[in-house]
Amino acid sequence: MGLRVAAGAAIRRGVCGGVVVDQLPVTCQVTGNWRANWRGCISVRKKGVDQVSQIPNDLAETFELLKKDILWLHVQWKVYRQLFAVSEADIQLLNDAAPLAFGVYQEVLLSSVLLSLTRLTDPETTGKKENLTLERLVSLIDSSTYQALADKARQYLDQACKLCKPFREWRNRRYAHRDWLTAKEVHPDPLPGISRQRIEDTLAIIRNLMDEVSNITAQSCACELTKKE
Repeated sequence: MGLRVAAGAAIRRGVCGGVVVDQLPVTCQVTGNWRANWRGCISVRKKGVDQVSQIPNDLAETFELLKKDILWLHVQWKVYRQLFAVSEADIQLLNDAAPLAFGVYQEVLLSSVLLSLTRLTDPETTGKKENLTLERLVSLIDSSTYQALADKARQYLDQACKLCKPFREWRNRRYAHRDWLTAKEVHPDPLPGISRQRIEDTLAIIRNLMDEVSNITAQSCACELTKKE
């Protein structure tokens, strides 16, 4: 099967015999203060003494676990962009070399990214089971102490959930479940189109949310140092 060219910014599901062209520059970068070595506390050297400020253990633990998932999500998205957000000539090279392998890899990477984004924006609990989600992280912020940060983090969470709505449609009807009418291609509401820019915007908001939580550690540390002086 030959090359399929997807014009514009919309992602279109590829076929095993060929790769879909994704023509946007590779711009996704993992940025933000939360990328630094963070283990639930901040160590500050002052007056020759190591002073450590510890934020609540449950918030620290949730932050650290989410950070690992989010970093891995960015790695997958960056690989996707580097391979498939390229020129038609580069895509042709992939198709000439191994169209089946690269077609499958494209589908696997994209589905993994969308599933990861929907997991991160899932509710804090599902029935009696707790989930590792951004909502859980935000709910652990002490709003009586960090009101402004808690409000800002909640705003970012709401924005991320809104952006993930079409991703969730794909998860519920294509990836995690196989909707009958969708499978037969007779569903009255076809699966929504997904743009790479929407994924980029969602990732940016998630990074902003993580930065807000990392600011809590900085404030906590500053307060501890002030008390000891």
